Amino acid sequence: MPDRHDRVRPTVPDRGLLAVSAAAFAGFLAILVTVGLSRVVDPFDSAVASEVQLARVAGLTGLARVVTDLGSFPAVVTVAAAAIVGLWVQTHQLWWSAILASAVAATASLVTLLKIAVARSRPHVASLLGHPAVDLSFPSGHTTNGSLVYVLATLLLTARLRHAGWRRTLVAAAVVLAVLIGLSRVYLGYHWATDVLAGWLLASGVVAASYFTSRRLGLQDPQYRFVASDRPAQLHGRPSDLLR
Repeated sequence: MPDRHDRVRPTVPDRGLLAVSAAAFAGFLAILVTVGLSRVVDPFDSAVASEVQLARVAGLTGLARVVTDLGSFPAVVTVAAAAIVGLWVQTHQLWWSAILASAVAATASLVTLLKIAVARSRPHVASLLGHPAVDLSFPSGHTTNGSLVYVLATLLLTARLRHAGWRRTLVAAAVVLAVLIGLSRVYLGYHWATDVLAGWLLASGVVAASYFTSRRLGLQDPQYRFVASDRPAQLHGRPSDLLR
């Protein structure tokens, strides 16, 4: 039985994860109610869209198209499937893969239902750089699903990394990619700014809740309890074992 002192103290308290999740969901609900029941956000969205159109340049447009494709349904499903398999191969614990799979499936379904329920029109096609989208606007599916998959998959797949610096770098890169995907949707004219902001908040809430779940389950599994900490796993035995 592992000694109670062997459990490293989490660098991010679990209650902090729950607070982040609750705050993100609250922010998302605030935008949802505002967009669904009133028109007060339209001036803000229109102003942002106008400024973005003035900032368009050829080189930036090409980059935005590449980035936005990373949030497309085929790309997100491919990355999610690879991550789910990778988690199983890496840990041989089904619950790791189940956390990611359930989060992706639930969030994608919720986004689809919200688009139908809110029924918000996309920006005018005259401002669009690309092929017209066939679905509705709120929330941004590319932003929500892309942010969720890239960030949560990175958090779970790097949980076993003993080098904290590398792990932080990879997670930061996933967050930056999530931000860029959302910005590309506004830049290319596919979404209003509040569609993207709502997508970021919804994804953040699900990521924090899912990561909280993985940490709780990790504490109950002595072999993988280091998922509860952002520090390297503690190894028992001789110092030379660290070099193996």
